[in-house]
Amino acid sequence: MALRLFVGETDSGKTDQVYDEMITMSELASGKKHMLLIVPEQATLDAQKTLVAKHPRHCISGIEVLSFQRLAYRVGDTLGIAGKTLLTDVGKHMLIRQLVEGSKEDFPFLSKYMHKKGYISELASLLTEFSRYTLDSDDFERVYLTMDQSVLKIKIHDLKDLYSSYSKALEERYLSGESVMERLVLKCNESDLLKDAHIYIDGFYGFTPIQYRIIRKLIETALDVTITISMPPNLCRGGVLDESHLFYESRLTYENIKNIMLEDPTAIVEDVFMTAKETMVAKSFFKENFYQYPYKVFEQQVKGVSINRCSSYRQEVAYLRDNILKLVREEGYRFNDITVLTGNTSMYKQLLREVFPVAGISYYVDDKQPVVTNEGVGFVLALVRLYVKNFDYNSVFEYLKSDFIDLDNSVLDHMENYVVRYGVRGLSQWRKPW
Repeated sequence: MALRLFVGETDSGKTDQVYDEMITMSELASGKKHMLLIVPEQATLDAQKTLVAKHPRHCISGIEVLSFQRLAYRVGDTLGIAGKTLLTDVGKHMLIRQLVEGSKEDFPFLSKYMHKKGYISELASLLTEFSRYTLDSDDFERVYLTMDQSVLKIKIHDLKDLYSSYSKALEERYLSGESVMERLVLKCNESDLLKDAHIYIDGFYGFTPIQYRIIRKLIETALDVTITISMPPNLCRGGVLDESHLFYESRLTYENIKNIMLEDPTAIVEDVFMTAKETMVAKSFFKENFYQYPYKVFEQQVKGVSINRCSSYRQEVAYLRDNILKLVREEGYRFNDITVLTGNTSMYKQLLREVFPVAGISYYVDDKQPVVTNEGVGFVLALVRLYVKNFDYNSVFEYLKSDFIDLDNSVLDHMENYVVRYGVRGLSQWRKPW
């Protein structure tokens, strides 16, 4: 068992060191060894892009970028351990509805709210979290017994029964993302892919219990494992940190991984401490003192950081617009070099869509949209509604006014007026000549 821990603050070079090592080893190994980079799901594409840009031949031959879940599927494919139907999010919703509505007397609380919009989705997310944190019936029972008679106690009773039925159904018939990771824990030692691999884990500030179990197996199986942790090196030792401390989660992650290694007296553990660059001293100071009490005062002159107050959201966006245009026109920046971060995307995205295009600013909002807002999906749904609604007025003109039907607007307007005036409705009337 060999483990390295790269510990350092943001901008201390941990990720660059990981990428440089992987690229160097991939060139020297000539395909004999395999490099696996495990990052959060949402960071896989960005990590691939960065690796390709840094590689002298602009490729990532011999390097795979995966999330924990994709790693589970990858190992499952190589070992042929799938064998069950993979349950999608929609499948989870259908299974939950079947379990609850199939025996409403067993779920007196949950069955009352199954008709509410989004309720099943919330239940599915909750059951997924239960799986990720490896809860079992004993955990529910302990909490249940400590409660007095209350609505919360009824909720927990229903959730316990639902989670038990849901887990049993998954075990017998289906495969979910969480159960795939459970199988990865069981089958890690059999995978030749992992036995010949150098594994790097980057971009996490903490891990779930199932991910810790996977890490333990990866350390036992792979040639070596390297994990990056964002935390000042001086916090690796010392007293217990308060839960409000900015690096509490990182310190907890560091200690948990160390405890895993203590279980094997022959394990080799190396701590590699990295310090932030001198130009990032102000940022490091801010991170160490933000939300901390008592706090320290930064005595040096600060460059590159400013705090501004605006009287409204629209003025904030106007301020952003003016500064972005100044950076691009006067200082040689490109729009691609600038990032706008916000804690409330829904509040600002409409203002950005109103202000930025008028100013000629190219931008992209990284925000999830409901699938039904996609024009192609809307067109297919409109086509289906034609037959469901038997070609009534609304369904016909929703279909005809979509972007995928090439009709002259004046012709469409005359047709609509005629249909409204003479009450054309139903497939039979649309088939007759007017």
